Amino acid sequence: MVDEFLKYVSTYNEQEDAIRFKKEHSLRVRMQAMKIAKQEGFTREECELAELIGLLHDIGRFEQVKLYNSFDDAHSIDHAEYGADILFEEGLIERFTDKKEWYPVVEYAIRNHNKLELPKTSDSLSYKMGKMIRDADKLDIVYLLGVLGNYDSCEDDSSISSEVSKCFFERSCVKNEFVKTNNDKIASTMLLAFDINFDCCLKNMKEYLEAYFHRVRKSSNLDDLFGEVLKYMNERIDKNVRN
Repeated sequence: MVDEFLKYVSTYNEQEDAIRFKKEHSLRVRMQAMKIAKQEGFTREECELAELIGLLHDIGRFEQVKLYNSFDDAHSIDHAEYGADILFEEGLIERFTDKKEWYPVVEYAIRNHNKLELPKTSDSLSYKMGKMIRDADKLDIVYLLGVLGNYDSCEDDSSISSEVSKCFFERSCVKNEFVKTNNDKIASTMLLAFDINFDCCLKNMKEYLEAYFHRVRKSSNLDDLFGEVLKYMNERIDKNVRN
């Protein structure tokens, strides 16, 4: 599976930072997906399925970079939709698995991993894997920003926008079009905590967010917001420990 993925990526220019960046992200999300699956007691087959979804969730990014030189979905293509299309309409999925019974689950999870909310489905396995990949992806995004320090800060003393503030009070994620300022960007990253599905992810998300906020604190005025996010996470962690 991984060898086939690396062969696929090798058809792009791996000297480009963007291609290398997404290859490394995909490999880390694969590991996060496997960790979640194990900690949540997934069956052996479900663990293999989680690994596959984690590895392929951003498969559309490579062509996006090649065609548009951008990761901005709003000004290019929806990378999740495109990835699902090339996997299942063009048959790329056959390079990675011949288990056709997995195909609907993989497609649902990949096509919806970047959506503001996970659409409801009557298929419990699809919904389970959809939640899994969203958690795994968010964990690595905040790990990248906080622990690895891939963040270019800039001075911004402005308040967050009214739309982002509303998302904070509603404890929801932020639509990309609402992100206007540096503080909006920082806030939208912190608000990812409200969309974590599996309790096993909470401690790592808290750790990564603390590292992230330590990096951006000098270029933001969001101490109160971050305090509320930490309070929310601590309450969930405490509740999980008690149960």
